[in-house]
Amino acid sequence: MAVSQLIVDQLKKLGYLFYAAPPEDIFVEKLEDKKAFSVEVIPAFVILIVLEQLCNWWENKFSARFSANDAVTSAAQGMIMEIGGILTGGIGILCYVWVHENYRVAELPWDSWSTWLVTFLAVDFGYYVVHRAAHEVNIFWAAHQVHHSSEYYNLSTALRQSVLQEQLTFFFYLPLALFIPPQVYAIHKELNLLFQFWIHTQVIERIGPLEYILNTPSHHRVHHGLNRYCLDKNYAGVLIIWDRMFGTFIAEGEEVVYGVTKPVKTFDPFQTQFDYLKYIIKRFRRQKTWASRFGVLFKGPGWSPGKPRLGNVEDLEDVHAPTTVWNPEVASWIAFYGAFHFLVLAADYVAIANAKVVNGSFYDLALQALYVFFSLTVIGALFEGRERAKSLEVVRVVFYLAATQILPVFSFESRFGRSRGAFELSMLTIHALSLLFIVIQILKGRPLKKSNTLSVKQANYPGANGRINTCIPRETVDEEDPTEKATKTE
Repeated sequence: MAVSQLIVDQLKKLGYLFYAAPPEDIFVEKLEDKKAFSVEVIPAFVILIVLEQLCNWWENKFSARFSANDAVTSAAQGMIMEIGGILTGGIGILCYVWVHENYRVAELPWDSWSTWLVTFLAVDFGYYVVHRAAHEVNIFWAAHQVHHSSEYYNLSTALRQSVLQEQLTFFFYLPLALFIPPQVYAIHKELNLLFQFWIHTQVIERIGPLEYILNTPSHHRVHHGLNRYCLDKNYAGVLIIWDRMFGTFIAEGEEVVYGVTKPVKTFDPFQTQFDYLKYIIKRFRRQKTWASRFGVLFKGPGWSPGKPRLGNVEDLEDVHAPTTVWNPEVASWIAFYGAFHFLVLAADYVAIANAKVVNGSFYDLALQALYVFFSLTVIGALFEGRERAKSLEVVRVVFYLAATQILPVFSFESRFGRSRGAFELSMLTIHALSLLFIVIQILKGRPLKKSNTLSVKQANYPGANGRINTCIPRETVDEEDPTEKATKTE
């Protein structure tokens, strides 16, 4: 009986990824009673990612569609986004509640199916507007480009999100607060985003007549494309009808090449998050007029003085599959070590997410977050094969072993509500053995990199163009006005 109930519970949680939730989960009277759907579906995330890669392996396309270091980097970006949301206290929903409590002109009933339908459509249309703005307004693209920075396209890519996305775009949804209760809005906002997880895959080709109504893997592959025909298309969240209505829809044609036109070329999570924002600031300061300065911020990423608002698509190379992707080949032990310690680090993330710290204070959360951020940076450096990463890893592991025993904020009891048990012993043992292992690698002088070889993603369909298109390297982009070559893509 217990096993069957567990299966039923997991199937119900899997339904959240398809906008399917039972009435008791979607009709709640108070915001604090809303389920944390994103936490509930974590097991489903893991299971589906594994199943997707088994399908890729079965089709002999695993290496072309998946890279462990890229997948870990994507998951790391999702972790940073979630921690950032915790530290900022959910500013988006707080502002929504404030507007609703002070300025609502009507209040739809929270337990009505008609309210459910109105909110579903309103939130989904709001997402279309937000998403389109995130591509067509440079300052918003500074956040959203994180999601598009991977040159792979699989379920792990869906986890690659910006820590700034919510903070820069929440106000687009505030008009809904004039009539939609906060708890109803919050539920639909989360389910809308969860729906978009399963469409980040190349395993599913088409889903029949639903292609005319829903956003599907095929439509969203186009959205992530670098090919000219893909640019500025298919912004939908759940319903593709918005793109069809507003002229931004195009069907999938030739095989899609993924990524951004100004490749990130790093596994460092903070470079991925903030390098483009730094680039915008530099461009802003270089402009000679205020009109140009505001153009840098509020026109498209491909804009520069004298060009149309969104730039000229003709300035971009019309790439075709197969392509060369940036993926330094590191020693096998590094790939395993980095991925393993990312999974270990998930325990620290859970501690922050549950706020099980001394007094639950902001400063305690911030200190733990800094450790997680530093750890993700070290893992990124390991994946890039940077020799300094070994020394940084020694510092990280030594800090963990010392801090968990000396500093109250890092103690197992304060973070996990338990101490001196099997969990603490296993975590300490893992880090102690890791320290010994890394020190041995340093003493032996074993290099992290096998070579500087880049991976070539092979075409997935017969008769594909055999030309290899090397993505525009960062160092060759015009420093004076790189946007002439680097227009936004999503």
